[in-house]
Amino acid sequence: MNISRLSKIAAVLCLCASTAALSTSYAQNTAAAAKDDETVRLEKFEVTGSYLPLSGTVQASPVVTVQRQEIGLSGATDPLRLLKQLTPFFSGNGNVGTEVNNGGAGEANVALRNLRTLVLLNGKRVVTSAISNTNGGSPSVDLNTIPTGMIERIEIVKDGASTLYGSDAIGGVVNVILRKNYNGFELGTRYGSTGSGDYVTRETYVIGGVTTKSGSLTVGAQHFENTTLRTTDRALTTMTPAKFAALGTAPGGIPASMSGTFAGRVSNHILAGSPLAAGATGFRANITSPGMKSSPTAAPQTLAQLEAAGVYIPISSTPLYREVGSVNILNTTLYGNPLIVPTKRNQFVASGERELAGKSLEVFGDFLFTQTTTGGSGLAPSPVTLGSANTLTIPANNPYNLFGVTLGIGAPSGAPSIRNRLEELGNRSSVNEANTFRVVTGFRGDITENLKWELTYLYSRNSATQRVLGGANGANMNQLMIPLIQNGNYVISNGRPLSVLTDSSGNNLPVYNYFALPGFNDPATLNAIRTTLFKNAVTSLRGVDLLVRGKVFEVPAGDVAIAFGGENRKEDLVSSVDALYANGLALGYNPADTFAGGSRSNKAVFGETTIPLISPKQNLPGFYQLDLTSAIRYEKIQPGGHSTTPRLGLRWMPFDATFTVRSTWSEGFIAPDIFDLFGPAQGNAPSYTILEGNGSTSAGGATGRMVTGQYGSASELSNPNLKPQTSKAFTVGFVYSPKQIKGLSFTADYYHISQDKVGDIDYSSVYADLNAKGAGSAYAAGFSFIDNTRLVTNAPNQVTSTNVGTLAIATNPSGDQMTEGLDLAVDYTWNANNLGRFNIGANANVLFNYKFRGTPRDKYNQYARNFTDSTNGLGGQNGTLASYVLKPYINHSIAGLATSLYFTHIPKVNNPGMLFGGQSPTNTQRLDGKAYTMPSYTTVDLALSYQVPNFGRSWLKGFVITAGVNNLFGKDAPYVPGGGNNSSESNTDKSTYDIIGRFMFMELKKAF
Repeated sequence: MNISRLSKIAAVLCLCASTAALSTSYAQNTAAAAKDDETVRLEKFEVTGSYLPLSGTVQASPVVTVQRQEIGLSGATDPLRLLKQLTPFFSGNGNVGTEVNNGGAGEANVALRNLRTLVLLNGKRVVTSAISNTNGGSPSVDLNTIPTGMIERIEIVKDGASTLYGSDAIGGVVNVILRKNYNGFELGTRYGSTGSGDYVTRETYVIGGVTTKSGSLTVGAQHFENTTLRTTDRALTTMTPAKFAALGTAPGGIPASMSGTFAGRVSNHILAGSPLAAGATGFRANITSPGMKSSPTAAPQTLAQLEAAGVYIPISSTPLYREVGSVNILNTTLYGNPLIVPTKRNQFVASGERELAGKSLEVFGDFLFTQTTTGGSGLAPSPVTLGSANTLTIPANNPYNLFGVTLGIGAPSGAPSIRNRLEELGNRSSVNEANTFRVVTGFRGDITENLKWELTYLYSRNSATQRVLGGANGANMNQLMIPLIQNGNYVISNGRPLSVLTDSSGNNLPVYNYFALPGFNDPATLNAIRTTLFKNAVTSLRGVDLLVRGKVFEVPAGDVAIAFGGENRKEDLVSSVDALYANGLALGYNPADTFAGGSRSNKAVFGETTIPLISPKQNLPGFYQLDLTSAIRYEKIQPGGHSTTPRLGLRWMPFDATFTVRSTWSEGFIAPDIFDLFGPAQGNAPSYTILEGNGSTSAGGATGRMVTGQYGSASELSNPNLKPQTSKAFTVGFVYSPKQIKGLSFTADYYHISQDKVGDIDYSSVYADLNAKGAGSAYAAGFSFIDNTRLVTNAPNQVTSTNVGTLAIATNPSGDQMTEGLDLAVDYTWNANNLGRFNIGANANVLFNYKFRGTPRDKYNQYARNFTDSTNGLGGQNGTLASYVLKPYINHSIAGLATSLYFTHIPKVNNPGMLFGGQSPTNTQRLDGKAYTMPSYTTVDLALSYQVPNFGRSWLKGFVITAGVNNLFGKDAPYVPGGGNNSSESNTDKSTYDIIGRFMFMELKKAF
């Protein structure tokens, strides 16, 4: 522990001590009378973070609870938005929902403190989604599988909890607890919309139950759906190059949504009739195709000859190039891509319990089924580049190949590079259907009055089917580019040369013109390449666990309680893709392979104990109560090795129950992901920074000039030798509720969490290493140029944006990270007689540090107070991590009317671009070369709920109307410069800022 960290901890402890000193004057006077003071009577209770009930209202672990009444007033449509709206602990790009388009799947994933977080439902694990297991990210629970209308409360444990719950609880635990023991019937419906109606949500739920002395049964169902919010619905997300320039963005900072892949592009030239060339010298609107050869043996032409003939013009001569400063002149956001994908969810839950032999034997269980249909990702029409990424070839004798050499696979050195975008096939889109099934059942009972047992069986399964539209059949396209030749000549029909591909009637189809603008190719040809692609994946989780807990003996300070047990858990994953994906012929999409399946088993034993060291009856000055909790877990992971994780906790009440100092220390772990262990190679088209041009010192060359974007492709390989990631967590803080002001409480908790074996592949650093060392780079064996040749010399600057091909690289994270900060809360509740009941307060997270390094050889980079994404994040990109997040609130209730105001304030955040980590002496993303400052951001949410009086009519009893406005003042999301990947894919950070705008909602519910 370094001096800086010690000073921060000391500051927290001093704050504890100073607060204690303020209470000393009355604490000393009341200590002698403590036995007679009923206000310090301590009840037993149990919350997430311990298997043992503790006395008092505070336990050693910092736990925050979001109650049902807050959920109803929030207007949130899924648990993730609820947590982000009401608490300040879920910052960073690990907290993504339906707002993420490219790479998202309509899911909602949670990351407390932007670290891996365990999600529980009713205290038990939930299967991770099949899509998150196979899309290259961390396996995550889709919170959208949990119906918001059924939630009773959410408990958030803000420290590591792997000792109790096993793998994944690095950042903490989110335990969603559904309603149970319900008596009656309730029906509710909610409608929400933006002012313009460009985004709408609808929700209906029903819940009913019966509860008796010997058991209960509760069932519920919910339907939810939302419409699509598109880039074309927001000015921020469709900014023109001129607008970027006006905001000070340099050519190197234009996001990847400004693309260099478009119809009519050959190397750095564009067809003279392209709309993207309008206004350029040499623009000729009638040039929709470069023309056609008279015969297969016609003399080849060079690009220079075609430029001289007015067929092609340099992209650098176009007005758009002058605005952008690069060849990325196509604004793909104008295709109306989703900002929020469309979603439909049908959900059913049930829970029950029944005494079989009194409290000696009970049976219990709960059930969940969720069917989620989402739009998945919705992207611009498929971009297609020839070569290994798409395994396409245009033969030399193709009638539209005026260059007379093979292009793509098999192209000779120096051949032109050809790009296209399949606008004639429409936007890429997908329909994802995921079905989640979960059943928990078991028995429990009393061994003695003080000792209880519980045996539980869990089975959970998530299956996902993805139908992908707007891609293209590369196998058919290859055939469509081979001409039908008879007697040495092209076969012509209706003025078009025919290909070797035939339709179902045996008729040869017209050749596909890869070089033409949209509108040229024959509809029959387009129908032959139009296709629906498929992906399927299934994850399953099954396990048995045994828990015994209770009081075992008494010591002078009270009862010693223990909990011990074991767990046997198995997880499986299998996925499949169609042949086009597997062979790199799903044009517009990364290659993928079928995964025959893999399994991982976890067997664990654990124990926990609480020892009261000092109690009130001992009447020791300065030690009203002192408790020690400890736990240990041993877990064997196959494959992956084993992990032993201890945990210690201390709770100290110096004077009485009004002031508690608490602290925890624990170790944690994350078992290796099945896909990372066994999965097939994953295709990727990452954004990164690389040398631009052809390697020369002339204009457009590579020397000294960098460009950021998507170039070439990557193949990310699994690694069966991965070991568990490990972590350490430390917290210390206090909770203070002064007697002098009833209803007032203060909370402060310092935390420090470190983790190893983390990090994504830092492609910018990989390509920098390749360019510095050539064939001597450690990555050279997995690299090939676009023409499939390899590095053979150690000369620098060989790999550029125009010749980069593919890179095969194994998953083997060796980085480590740490975060530390302070959670603060103040809450005051009072009754003002005829004016009603008031509740005001605020929650805040203050972030001291968030540091990461890619390998032990690297220096740590500071991510706190910065925005980083995959183009500049040096492998540890975290999105927006503000210096603090503040969440004030005001609640008031009177005569059946409840009013709530929720505020969110995020201060200014630094966006260093290429300055981050010293990657560049100037920020190449900005014209002034400096870091960009994202402005502070404040939103206000207002909600009112009214319990309608019955007015003497029985049907009005239990009728509640709730109405509200989120983002009351219509605060626009700020511009966030970035590479255009998930963290900044829409010119802002949708994980942090509200892209929806002012959103109004109304809910009607009736209890019977």
